[in-house]
Amino acid sequence: MRMTNDKWRCVNKDRQILFTNNTKEKQIDESEYFIPNNHFDFFEMEELTKLAKQNVYLADVVGVVIRRDNIRPVRNTKLGTDQMQVRMKMTDGKNKINVIFWDKFAEEFQQDIDSNQYEEPLILIIASEKVGVWKDMSLQKILFSAFC
Repeated sequence: MRMTNDKWRCVNKDRQILFTNNTKEKQIDESEYFIPNNHFDFFEMEELTKLAKQNVYLADVVGVVIRRDNIRPVRNTKLGTDQMQVRMKMTDGKNKINVIFWDKFAEEFQQDIDSNQYEEPLILIIASEKVGVWKDMSLQKILFSAFC
């Protein structure tokens, strides 16, 4: 464990555990330790504007999907290539945010949506994602952007 000043930390803590290709593992008896399967550090949608202006923390958010487009290619003029994109709008009941999933993450999300029958409305938890502004979206139309 070490103090951290890295970019894009997934938890709001000043310490983190880093694993590298030199990290050695040791099997332990599950009854000796409790490690939760999931941990979320949720931010309110109204807090996302300030997160878009920093690069230290990633964010977790939960909301109801009120609009979802199917996957489509979008031209990346900087790279001169097409990137796959799924766009959505989510709400927490009082705030709305735009969400874009890119490339492999978008393809896997679309495949999951197409192959499963989820109840509506779709409630989505997005974990450890960058908050930012893309193209012509103002900070009032905040964006969660997922790359994998």
